[in-house]
Amino acid sequence: MFKNRWISFFGVFALFVFIALGNLGGCHDNNGGGDGDGVPPPEDGDGTTTVNIMNNQDESAEVFITFQNISCVTPDTWSSFCNETDSINCNFTLDANSSQNLPLTDTTCNALFAIAFNAPPSQFCDKTQVEFNIYSNGMDPMDTYDISLVNGFNEPVSITDGTEAGPVDCETGNQNVPGVFPLGCDGCAVRLNPPCGFTPGDDTQCHGGTQFDPDPPCQFTQDSGGSFTVNLNTPIPCPTPTPTPIPVPTCPPGTCGGCSSINPFCCPATGGCADSVGGLSGCSDTICTIE
Repeated sequence: MFKNRWISFFGVFALFVFIALGNLGGCHDNNGGGDGDGVPPPEDGDGTTTVNIMNNQDESAEVFITFQNISCVTPDTWSSFCNETDSINCNFTLDANSSQNLPLTDTTCNALFAIAFNAPPSQFCDKTQVEFNIYSNGMDPMDTYDISLVNGFNEPVSITDGTEAGPVDCETGNQNVPGVFPLGCDGCAVRLNPPCGFTPGDDTQCHGGTQFDPDPPCQFTQDSGGSFTVNLNTPIPCPTPTPTPIPVPTCPPGTCGGCSSINPFCCPATGGCADSVGGLSGCSDTICTIE
């Protein structure tokens, strides 16, 4: 799921070294506006970052975690609670109104992973993803995080306890929500090469600003040592997108009117098109049937 998306997620610093998603289809190849405006860790802290997952819904949820292959933390690291399915994926059931801590005690271990709810790695599209890059930047460790709708949406989420990312309640209407890559917006403020059938260049759902200076930012970066809670929130009613009507052309009476495999319209009211266009017949009023 990450192949085409992680470039943006790890593009804030030169250490975010890989260019990949057709996942997480389509990749972020911008810096996502990670501007370091996050909350610094407490002065008396030990530099250890805390990540908790909280299920705020009234029923259990399946949590799926996918790791980048350069991540120091792996499914085996969390095998006490997360069932390893392969070298980069694990999952567990999170009961209703309960939480799970993700141990990140080794501050020298760069952890790169994404969290999805009720959507396994094989589900490439229609999936909300929460992305983390923990303890990056070597001797001056930093944490970068965001919520991604680049591949679509399936669950409402937010990240709290730092600079809040989200909340994301619905698949659309996130143009002004900080810490979020909106629907199909692999470039944060633009759609460059989005996956899952989203139209390149259609930026109506994206953030304002530019790819390299989006407004608001699509991800945050802060000093390591803070605390994050990934919230699976209670669904709310969302607006139903209005489908774009497909115009049906008007055809000259008594003619095939250009009936073809890419334009299955314009048949005569009677008769067939097979002789004139080849392989097309079975006209019913104005629609052709392709044999």
